[in-house]
This record gives sequence, structure tokens and C-alpha cells, in this order.
Amino acid sequence: MHAFTMKKHSGITLLELMVVVAIIGIIASIAFPSYQNQIEKSRRADCQATMTAAANAMERYKTGAGQGSYADASVGTNGVFAATCPFDGSDTYYSLSLSALTANAYTILAKPAGPMTGTGRLTVTHTGQRCWFEDADDSGGSCTPF
Repeated sequence: MHAFTMKKHSGITLLELMVVVAIIGIIASIAFPSYQNQIEKSRRADCQATMTAAANAMERYKTGAGQGSYADASVGTNGVFAATCPFDGSDTYYSLSLSALTANAYTILAKPAGPMTGTGRLTVTHTGQRCWFEDADDSGGSCTPF
């Protein structure tokens, strides 16, 4: 008679592989939304910094070329500041514009564009009030200072 010997098999089974894939899927489903949230925060922070620079440019305009007034200021290529956030690069996450423009007042408005649509607009006024209107791209919402 032959003695039965157990052969030792090396490798992994299909069940073990499926467990590993399931664990990776669970981790990914938790991590990806968090990653997306951080990307949105960094894009918003970049535009907030751009808007601060734009507010500084508006003050320089008023005391220089504007001769004491904001009324004729504009954005874009020949304007006081760039019309998009970020101002450098090929992607546009916010479109910048001026509203409530008078001789002594202005509001810089950043409306979400592209992948940032639906995340809320940003505003900076001549008084220095800075607001993020979460989930309100066009109008309404409550001001969250930044």
C-alpha cells in the first residue's frame, strides 16, 4: 500500500482574494469622498487667496488709475484683476466678477464653475466682509465668514 502524504500547497485561495478585494473596496468607499472634500477645500482656499489679492488690486486702482473711484473698474485681460480662479493654469474653478460697483463700493463675486459647481459662491466686499455661501451658487444662502 501506498502511504498517503499531504502535499503542502502554497498560494492563496479565491476566497482569500475576494476578502482582500472587499476590504479594499470598503476602504476606498470611505476614503474617496474624504479626498474629494479636501480637493474642494483646497480649490476654495486658492480662490479666497485670489480674491484677497483682487481686493488689494481694487484699492490700488481706486487710489491710482480710478482717481478716487471704483466705478470704472473691470475684470479680465484689461481689468484690475483676472476673471478666473485660479488665475494661473488651464482649469477654471471659479469665475470672478464685480457687482454692486459704485464710486465708493464694490463686491467681488466668485461663482463656482466646472467641478466646483454646486459648492457655493464666495464674496468679498469693499468693507472687507468675506463670505462663503455654501450650496448657493447664484443667490440666497447664509454667509459663512472665511
